[in-house]
Amino acid sequence: MPSDNRSHLLEEDTPEKLRDRSDALDWVILSAEIFLLLCLFKSSPAWRGALAILLVGAGGCLLARYRRAKEKLYLWISLPLLLIAAALLIWFVLL
Repeated sequence: MPSDNRSHLLEEDTPEKLRDRSDALDWVILSAEIFLLLCLFKSSPAWRGALAILLVGAGGCLLARYRRAKEKLYLWISLPLLLIAAALLIWFVLL
């Protein structure tokens, strides 16, 4: 029975909802870019966290494109971005 609920939720993903989610993610990426530039300008070590957020957003976009298009190239580009983001977050937290 839970699989029926999941398929029902996936059927409700209209192109308009997907576009809205993509637009929201674009705003998050833009905000992370601005924050990253401010951190670099102020010589703040928070640039590592900002860059990690930016890379997670970009990797998430590419994973969503892979899910829709089933193009392996999106997957192969998104995985290194997400690994670099994880490394930056660990570096940010530990130092």
